[in-house]
Amino acid sequence: ETNVKAKKEASRFPPPTRSRGFQRLISMESQYNLTPAEAVAAIVLAVISIDGEIVDTEIEGAGWLLGRMNLFKMYSTEALSDMLMRLFSIMEEISETAIIDIAKESLPPKLWLTAYVLAVDLALADGILHPNEKVFIANLQKSLNIPHDKADEIMQVMLIKSRG
Repeated sequence: ETNVKAKKEASRFPPPTRSRGFQRLISMESQYNLTPAEAVAAIVLAVISIDGEIVDTEIEGAGWLLGRMNLFKMYSTEALSDMLMRLFSIMEEISETAIIDIAKESLPPKLWLTAYVLAVDLALADGILHPNEKVFIANLQKSLNIPHDKADEIMQVMLIKSRG
């Protein structure tokens, strides 16, 4: 009798369901499996495209920045270009927030701070953190669990760097 009562009680409360947005995100994460290098590059591309337009100098700067990293040493110029083109096509399909979520799933935690530093560096390349860039950087900081004091230090260093 107690078991029947418990079943009746449980049936009054349907099991929790995941929202369509959450299910779509899970689907996207499995659809866009990225290597750690691709995840870093995706974050870099997202930050340079956040203002709605990407100029050649931004792409060249991103390519130069990525090419200097150990993570990308094994990539030829052609392979890096192919990767960036693939990532651009993915970015046309999903939002910058989804890029962050997908990239985080592909990044080992030891690269979270690296990805954040690169994003801040590129966002401040012109010496100004524009409103869309500020929102993106804040979302990235939160998603990658970057402590506020560390984020502030990074921001200060990058502001100094962008002055020169």
